[in-house]
Amino acid sequence: MRRRGIELSRRHQWWLYASFALLFISGVAWQIAHYFLAPANGVSGLPHPSEPLWLKLHGAAAMATLIILGSVLPLHVKHAWLLKKNRWSGALFLGLNGVLVATGYGLYYAGAEELRAFLSLSHGMVGLAFAPLLALHVWLGKRSRRASQIQK
Repeated sequence: MRRRGIELSRRHQWWLYASFALLFISGVAWQIAHYFLAPANGVSGLPHPSEPLWLKLHGAAAMATLIILGSVLPLHVKHAWLLKKNRWSGALFLGLNGVLVATGYGLYYAGAEELRAFLSLSHGMVGLAFAPLLALHVWLGKRSRRASQIQK
């Protein structure tokens, strides 16, 4: 079957899903370590020893994901938008990526603790919602493709 510019190759899908999975898992693992695990020495207010590792993995996965997401824009997003396919979930998906990039940037560079608390909460909540929304976007796309194949 000839690709129309919307469907991602299997390899492209694998890289996209693997980078998002690592990003999601490392973010959830950091949240678990930060909010639910006690520091090794028992001193309140100190981070859990695994937190720096999770943040490093999360940052590396974020960089990879940005590259892979950028590779999706010129073909997948552009062609799907022009063909009016899966627009609302695609726009939501891209918007959430924008929120995650902006809040992640703010967390890395923001100096004020009040702002950091807001950014951390926002980033975490949107990040947790991200995986099911990605799954929804993929499912809607596959459903739309099946429906258009049946009509032919």
